[in-house]
Amino acid sequence: MRHSIIILPALILTATLYTADAKAQTFVPTPDFPFIFNRMEKATIHYGMFQDNTKLLPCNIHVGTDRKYQTLVYINPEGTPMETDPDDVNRVDFPDGTYIPIEHHYFGKIVHEDSIGKVVKVYDLDRQKLTEHERSTITPTSKINMDHMTWYIPTEADSQLPMRIAYYFIFNGKVFEVKEKNILDNINQSRRKEYRAYTRAAEVISTNESSILKLWNDFFVNYDKVLPFYKKQ
Repeated sequence: MRHSIIILPALILTATLYTADAKAQTFVPTPDFPFIFNRMEKATIHYGMFQDNTKLLPCNIHVGTDRKYQTLVYINPEGTPMETDPDDVNRVDFPDGTYIPIEHHYFGKIVHEDSIGKVVKVYDLDRQKLTEHERSTITPTSKINMDHMTWYIPTEADSQLPMRIAYYFIFNGKVFEVKEKNILDNINQSRRKEYRAYTRAAEVISTNESSILKLWNDFFVNYDKVLPFYKKQ
């Protein structure tokens, strides 16, 4: 696993890092804490090309900027803050689920997995809605206040970054975002008309997980009644 050191103040891990009875709350990244989770979480990092190596470390996902996308920030056994790109790890098992690299830029959470493939949720900055002011105020990983890393609770005065949710299918060795063009390119070509009728009859909301899972089950798990692993000619 390739690492790049980030220069941060020395970290003192406190008991609050893994407080078991801490109340769960909705968290939205802010310019001075642009992370997916509101604290460092104990997570298992899987890495290695030829064998599965693992490390259990405090981790979080930095949502990045318009120039640098998401990175995994972790504290190594020596207590040094580090960061690594999505393609440098195979997966990361966080307390809320497993995250895998998506399109070289993101860490996506697996929300469904079966013998056919995977459905993955990506939570990231909405870069189209990001203002120039917000871009300039996002704190890079090299300047994160380490006091925030153990537990960060935003105040009402804190501005929240615009975020977006996107879903991806991993199917037949391909990774593609759930959009109509991509669906039409990857389903059994004999079902294209059926798919169009399906979307007219029942609106498929691209950010609604139940809609996405229904689409997966109707057109990918039941991909073809005769050939379960139909491939386009």
